[in-house]
Amino acid sequence: MQPPPRKNRSRLWIILGIIGSIIVLIVVIGSFAAAASNTGNTTVIPTATPSPTPTPSPTPTLSPAQIEAQYKAGTTSTTVANLDKDGSADKGENVYFTCTILNFVKDSSGITAAANVVASRYNYNSIIQIELPGGIDITRLNPGDIVEVWGNDAGVFSGADAYGGTVQTVAITVMYMTDQTTNYQD
Repeated sequence: MQPPPRKNRSRLWIILGIIGSIIVLIVVIGSFAAAASNTGNTTVIPTATPSPTPTPSPTPTLSPAQIEAQYKAGTTSTTVANLDKDGSADKGENVYFTCTILNFVKDSSGITAAANVVASRYNYNSIIQIELPGGIDITRLNPGDIVEVWGNDAGVFSGADAYGGTVQTVAITVMYMTDQTTNYQD
């Protein structure tokens, strides 16, 4: 006896259906796998957004009087005795003090470049040297004048005294000076 032919046909459709389903499933899984692998390799290029350029605020121009006032306000009040005692400990500091001119010091070309100063006419225990600024009218200064000094502590330096010996003294580079005796300012 022969099996009915319909049965074979229906098996064939079942097998074709299973194969088709497997193919569809493979395509779906493959597309998901491709999508998943592309997400890690995707390069996002950001669009450049122009950043605003900050406009610099104008720097106020200070007058010479304002610059002088700022400098003087930033100094530390001290004395000739403290400067002499501290030696180079305060080197680089901006200082203010009052002193009396003892005598003037000339440089190697004979120009008056500095003055030895003391705390007062009656106190010669401490002597330091003030380096006078260029352009100062030396004719307006005299030994014995009391002067206010605003300047920078240059530390200790060595030099020769009148007898050829070596001396060490503290030097102050004068930035501003007022002669209280003659009212001369520089």
